[in-house]
Amino acid sequence: MIRKGVSRGMLRLFPTEYTNDQDSTEALQQTEKLLQEDYGIMVLYNHFSKSDHIRTIARLLLDVPTVSRRPILSPVGIHQYEGPLKLLGKGTNIKLMPMVTPNTPKEYSEKIPPRDRVKMGREYISGAQETLNEGGILLLAPQAERRASLGKPLDGKPVRMILRDYDNDKVAFLFAGLEIPDQTDYSTDSIRSFNLGRKFIVKFGNLVDRKTLMALSHNDLDQVDRVVFDLLRPHVSPHYSARR
Repeated sequence: MIRKGVSRGMLRLFPTEYTNDQDSTEALQQTEKLLQEDYGIMVLYNHFSKSDHIRTIARLLLDVPTVSRRPILSPVGIHQYEGPLKLLGKGTNIKLMPMVTPNTPKEYSEKIPPRDRVKMGREYISGAQETLNEGGILLLAPQAERRASLGKPLDGKPVRMILRDYDNDKVAFLFAGLEIPDQTDYSTDSIRSFNLGRKFIVKFGNLVDRKTLMALSHNDLDQVDRVVFDLLRPHVSPHYSARR
């Protein structure tokens, strides 16, 4: 079981709140219900800073009781897997899995051989499927890198890669839109970092099960990531969504 101090400690460094709108409230209540029914939950969030996954985890730990009793997996760029992030999972059910992302070549001093990149990718997909199969929580930024705007789906289609060869239908998708109050420009270097002590807002909504997601995608796995972006877009700041 995750210690309660973990989420409180995270919130002191990364103050975060979710809006009390009806969509957020209903989505979190439904998430708790589905977890109790042993569904795996894939949390899909927008990604502009190094602390987006930490803040999303913290809010879920505080506001969805069953989350603290389930495995939690989040990918993290290998170039930022250091210091406080390594401590995050110590003694908890939170596992951070280092990955090579499009940001890595610009921020990581070591050269990673292609075979190691492939190995990390395969291990992440296997870990993601195992977490969902155990009724756990998988965090994933479908953008796969920090961006100054939401942009368009990646050619790599990360959601598709996880769902391919994964036959368990007991999985649901929770969308989380992060924003910084009064922020209109998400392209600055300071925004791309951890933003220690700076308040974020998380809006939850559009909780859908796998059957619904596939119906929206016309039962075509190649269309899943496009639909994911469409479902995420209403929850992010208009300043972040509108930029191209």
